[in-house]
Amino acid sequence: MSYNYIDPSKADAKKRRSTAASGIFSIIIGCLFLAGGIFFLCALKSIGGLIVMLIFALVFIGAGFYFFRQPKIQEQRSAAMDDPNSRIYQKRQAELAKSREKYEKAAENHGSLKSVLCRRTALVYGIGTLLFWALSAIFFLIGIFFPFLVIMDVLCPIILISALFGRQYRKIMQEYALFGVDRAEAEQDFAESRAYLLSTDVLAVSRRFFVASAANIVLPTDQVVWTFSGYRNEDVYKSGMYSHTKRTYLLIIGLSNGDLYQFLCPEELCSLIISDLCSAGVSVQSGYSDALLDLFRKNPDQFRNTEKTGFSVQKEPVLLDKF
Repeated sequence: MSYNYIDPSKADAKKRRSTAASGIFSIIIGCLFLAGGIFFLCALKSIGGLIVMLIFALVFIGAGFYFFRQPKIQEQRSAAMDDPNSRIYQKRQAELAKSREKYEKAAENHGSLKSVLCRRTALVYGIGTLLFWALSAIFFLIGIFFPFLVIMDVLCPIILISALFGRQYRKIMQEYALFGVDRAEAEQDFAESRAYLLSTDVLAVSRRFFVASAANIVLPTDQVVWTFSGYRNEDVYKSGMYSHTKRTYLLIIGLSNGDLYQFLCPEELCSLIISDLCSAGVSVQSGYSDALLDLFRKNPDQFRNTEKTGFSVQKEPVLLDKF
């Protein structure tokens, strides 16, 4: 189920007028059907005609009132998604819990890092290449041209060849090498990690390292001092009018040297990785507060050992408006 957020302050007056016009138009059509039903009853003495027309009238009039209330309904639904007491919030959390459970079950049942970054990617894009080539051939035969298909016909084989030659795998190995870890040791470390597969990418946490293949980054877990999750809002416009706001979730990791990393991560997966990092690292602080941010920015090297019992920490994803 898709969850879109509505910012009332950004709701376009033009869109509201368009929705209201749709409602009025629908109600007018409903009234015409109602008039037709009365005509069937009075002029033609047809009860059947009245019933049919009445059904259509009720449908269009009901749709009209729905159009009138749609902006308000969307705003109320959006507000309820952040209210722990609302049904939609609880339903959403239940869906996230199911997805989280799937990730957790598969976390330790993964192959080697090479199989994930090379063979898995090659398989996905190999199938994609065949599919796009087949679609292009079909549309070519019937005389239809899609630029998108042409782009994918070229792009998929390039990524396929890149995966077969281990381009991304080599980049990750180079990151491991920065910490004096050779290929065999890196593969052993990954084999012992909890790995979460995201399409052709992977986020993994072991006793020694955190790996984010999409960003080509390997971080030593003993340098992780702080981690939390957050989101950014992205406004979506359709036909030049504000439609809704989409949330993009990120995992934030702070190191003892003051570096703060952000990784794209599904909302339901963030909490699992945060838990893994807290288990694998040394005195890792989880959750966010402004006080923690100030402390991290001022003294990242002392962040781990500083007393934080008086801090009010938020464990839920936070709006990343200060990053």
